[in-house]
Amino acid sequence: MRDRSPTAPSPNALWEPILTGTRSPALRYLFAVVVSCLSLGMVILFQKLEPGAPFTSFAILSVILSAIFGDRGPAFVDTLITSIGIDYFFSEPSYEVLDSVSSFARVLVYMAIGYIVSALVESLKENFVAIRRQKEELALEKEARENVLGVVSHDLRTPLASIIMNTDLVLRAVNACALPPTTPRLLSNVRGSAQRMNRLIEDLLDAIKVDAGSFAVDRKRLDVSEILAVSVEESTPAALQKNLRLILRSDPPPTFVAADASRLIQVFNNLIGNAVKFSPPESVVTVTLASTEGEVVIGVRDLGPGISREDQAHLFERYWQGKSTAHKGTGLGLYISKCIVDLHGGSLDVSSTLGEGATFLVRLPLLAADRAQETVQSPAFH
Repeated sequence: MRDRSPTAPSPNALWEPILTGTRSPALRYLFAVVVSCLSLGMVILFQKLEPGAPFTSFAILSVILSAIFGDRGPAFVDTLITSIGIDYFFSEPSYEVLDSVSSFARVLVYMAIGYIVSALVESLKENFVAIRRQKEELALEKEARENVLGVVSHDLRTPLASIIMNTDLVLRAVNACALPPTTPRLLSNVRGSAQRMNRLIEDLLDAIKVDAGSFAVDRKRLDVSEILAVSVEESTPAALQKNLRLILRSDPPPTFVAADASRLIQVFNNLIGNAVKFSPPESVVTVTLASTEGEVVIGVRDLGPGISREDQAHLFERYWQGKSTAHKGTGLGLYISKCIVDLHGGSLDVSSTLGEGATFLVRLPLLAADRAQETVQSPAFH
């Protein structure tokens, strides 16, 4: 077994808590007062040991430490104390402060130098924090991409293997001039596998379009109830496989919106598909449609395990997957769905309690029923 000796901490590991830590104002200003007094004490001590020794380095050091530990405010207090102290102890006449124009000038010069130093330190501190944040974000994105690549490779291999296996069986039957009764089912499996691969590829392409700022929708006047009925119908076979009841409850019209029909179907299919996927067998998935003043509300409720409050905060992020649902998708479906709903001027939200299922609500602006058919090119999503 390889001996793993402890590695020495990096210099950044020592500085990061100081640079990025959160401290109360009282502590930051107290630190500045203590450091400035210590610097003056060091100057006095060295002046007694070696008269005429320079003292500027101690003052600048205390300002730098105050700027690192606090910010410009504590650094300014440090500069004020050290500049007045230097003028009081070491400028002629001694033990007098601000007693002449030259004394005022010296204090102002010290304070100007201290301000410049503190501003430079504060800028370096902000840049360090920004670089650290970017590094963390890049690491998270890299991890997310690796996870997605793993999921994609798995999700593409599975339907591809099904396609190869089923086509081999059909080809053997064709070559033997004896198509078995299972041929339609085999071809249906091929078609379903190809559709899953196509859906996965389309999600990846949509995510690329969102990143490039070229993701857009082509909106026309349509009735949401018709679009929702299509999505429910398309999701029914998957629900039946789990012995789920898929219920559609809708209020009477008007439910007209300016929307892209294919993109809305994509959103509804994703929400209903997720509800079916995470619902226990023989339970119920309820889809509702209601129109309130100024908006259409579409709800999808399941009786699955629910979503924790912590996971809800990240649910619509790109590539994100909860621990309990990892490797069950690419983490793009809800992200793309929210982008689509946002482009329609609507909102997509979730409410859930662990153990009690989840409800997703899509809200879209209601279009007046008497408006003529229109085509609206929405701006690209950024």
